[in-house]
Amino acid sequence: MADWVWRQIDSFASLPVFAGFFVLSLIFLLGIFPAFKRHYKDIPTLDVDPWGFSVDDAKTRLDAMNEHQLRVYRMQELTADLIFPLVYSIGFAVATVLLLRYVNAPHWLVLLPFGAAIADYGENLSIAAMIGRKLRGLELGTIASVGSVASRFKHSLLLATIVVLVGLGAWAVWKRYR
Repeated sequence: MADWVWRQIDSFASLPVFAGFFVLSLIFLLGIFPAFKRHYKDIPTLDVDPWGFSVDDAKTRLDAMNEHQLRVYRMQELTADLIFPLVYSIGFAVATVLLLRYVNAPHWLVLLPFGAAIADYGENLSIAAMIGRKLRGLELGTIASVGSVASRFKHSLLLATIVVLVGLGAWAVWKRYR
């Protein structure tokens, strides 16, 4: 499977493609997400804490939002937060392939960003489900625990991806100029 993913990404990986995904990521981080965040400026969202969130954290943060804020937050989770993982995972995968072309490292490393995206989807869908339960006046339930685990897994895989990219970059530079 890793080799299949490698071949798919390798077929279009180039610096301009990476730059395009980088710009798309910046559009999300500097434009789209702040546009949503302006509706609940002083309330931290559940997906920003790298250590996840407890059921009590989720209840406290969601209780701080009014119905309009909850609806906007759910809209963010079901739109932008479902597109962004695809954007950053493909961008990181392209960067990984570009660097792996210069060093002899295992092709399975290209799967790391996709693992993070899958965990991100789990986190986002659990948050959307919690908001839906909150809007219907129901308890958040154990879905908060699922979202917390997915959040920790996502942040761990993103950190691993960045460490791998820095390591591959250093290795490529060392091979080039030794």
